[in-house]
Amino acid sequence: MNGFCGANKPTLLSRLSSSESIVLIPGGAAEALHCKPKTMRLTIRNRKGFIKLALKSKAALIPCIGFGENDIFDTIYVGDEPSDDGAEKPGAEKAESDALNTRNFLWKLQRTLYKLFSFSTPFMTHLIPIAHPIDVVVGEPIQFSSAGKTDPPSVEECHAQYLKALQDLYDEHKAKYGYQDVPLEFV
Repeated sequence: MNGFCGANKPTLLSRLSSSESIVLIPGGAAEALHCKPKTMRLTIRNRKGFIKLALKSKAALIPCIGFGENDIFDTIYVGDEPSDDGAEKPGAEKAESDALNTRNFLWKLQRTLYKLFSFSTPFMTHLIPIAHPIDVVVGEPIQFSSAGKTDPPSVEECHAQYLKALQDLYDEHKAKYGYQDVPLEFV
């Protein structure tokens, strides 16, 4: 069977039990809010449902990284905690502060809308994607030795193994795609 399906646990387990392959983007909508050129921020540090799914279904996970996907849009990104000291600034410093306050407001608004509606609405500095290649690298399948166990220690161990595989894959290919000076961040 081809195409899209619901990303709920029963549907995914059914697909996997039918020997179908599925593609999941663990960072999902939240990761889109971190999109910024020449960055590699993956929203995965606290995402463990896909690990539990792999363990329960005894499916292998295949780590993949897309170099350049963050370069096609430049979203309003301030960080996890926007800064706003509220102090009055003179002249050029005030204009810079006003711009930062606007970005802080938009960042907070994006995050609030995401929490309310469970999908992201990234505000971009341009509407048309920038023409930029996206190169996807695919790692070796990971078949977890604790397949079938979904207890917290097993999930944590497998999550750490998956993150290490992502880091290794990134380190192996980053120079080839111009990311040698860009750290891989797990947020």
